[in-house]
Amino acid sequence: MKVILLKNYLSEALNSLVKITRPTSSLAVLSGVCLDAKDGNLTLKVTNLEIGVRLVVGASVEKEGKVVVPIKVLASIIDGLQERKIDLEAEKGGLKIKTKAVSTKIKGLEVEDFPIIPKVKENKIFSMNGAEIAKAIDQVSPAMAVSNMRPDLASVYLSIGERGVRFVATDGFRLAEKKLTGLKIKNNKNQARSIIIPGQTANEMVSILSQVEKRVDFFIEESQFAVKGESVYLVSRIVDGNYPDYKQIIPKKFKTSCEVDKEKLLNSVKLVSLFAARDTNDVVARLDGARNELKVKADSKEVGSGSQTISVKAQGEKAKLVLNHRYLTDGINCAKSDKLILRFVDKQNSPLLIEPKTEKSKPDFLYLLSPIKKD
Repeated sequence: MKVILLKNYLSEALNSLVKITRPTSSLAVLSGVCLDAKDGNLTLKVTNLEIGVRLVVGASVEKEGKVVVPIKVLASIIDGLQERKIDLEAEKGGLKIKTKAVSTKIKGLEVEDFPIIPKVKENKIFSMNGAEIAKAIDQVSPAMAVSNMRPDLASVYLSIGERGVRFVATDGFRLAEKKLTGLKIKNNKNQARSIIIPGQTANEMVSILSQVEKRVDFFIEESQFAVKGESVYLVSRIVDGNYPDYKQIIPKKFKTSCEVDKEKLLNSVKLVSLFAARDTNDVVARLDGARNELKVKADSKEVGSGSQTISVKAQGEKAKLVLNHRYLTDGINCAKSDKLILRFVDKQNSPLLIEPKTEKSKPDFLYLLSPIKKD
């Protein structure tokens, strides 16, 4: 194998793939990236046996061939190079990297030991812009559970309808849902209409697909799914199990609501969170509809107390909620709009719904946050 290519393209590809690799004592090759020069392109392949990815990088191929090298070592070397063009050449036992000023050689891994990345059958469900999928997952992923004690909650749920798809995440304390509509959905009665995407896969999809502006195809099989584009192919296992019926917990009616400036609310929460108790992270949000004011307050024995009042456009009764400021900040950040709508079910101890203000009849995103119940 011998290729010439641009540093920036190779560096971006390696850095988006490096987190996938997961070496084991019995299979060291899982720490590697397979460089496959063929048909005028360089294809980078990585897998950890749960996720497999192929990325195509434009290159001038002088000699076809394959080589496998540790991806972290290669990525570090490429990032440190100053020249624009790079020569890569497979030599016996490794990979030679050359520029005008630098010459290095990385010890290789066994090409024959590198696992085959599975191919999903060509049963396309829908197609859409890859970057839009990345944005949707990125909006809901903060609500995923961190612990793997519940694999279904440490994941992103994808539900496919007749006119679009929904991406959902919840850890039991908050819930985020993003709708993508206007898609052509293949109507196959025998096809799975929902899947649970593992958390690591979801995060890798954000990293990889955020760079793909063209349309990608989405495929589903019984135990795995794949996303395929012109220069990218990602395949992953599906989490086995049933996702919670999250729609049941989304309130249908609200007694109080307000429209608030996103930046003002975010800055207020950040300010008063400095005074929140470290063990509970709680802040109090108090809405006064008659005065069109939203007051955010926190106090603790260790630090003191702080509060800030924001002008809002309110409707309905007074309301008061005690909220985890970290979860609240996530919800504010995830709602992509300059103005937000906050909806309160009743005066206290019921969830808070955060939506972006939009001209549409129904927003395409919601974030539901459970309060901290206090006497």
